Amino acid sequence: MRQLSGFVAGCIGFIALVMGIVWLMGAFDDINLGLHGWIAFTLGVVLTCVLGIVLMGLVFYSNRSGQDDQVL
Repeated sequence: MRQLSGFVAGCIGFIALVMGIVWLMGAFDDINLGLHGWIAFTLGVVLTCVLGIVLMGLVFYSNRSGQDDQVL
């Protein structure tokens, strides 16, 4: 479980880095959002990525621990 949380933290950091680089390049200049819009956008991206990462981590954990074999 400790490896999974480290992986999730690393992925969130990578996503933040990519969004920061894109923001510095000026890709978000044409979007007219207020502060609340940017907060909602950032939370939506981060939480969607976290959900996908956690679900994939659970699939790999389930496969490696043999939990999938017990169902059959």
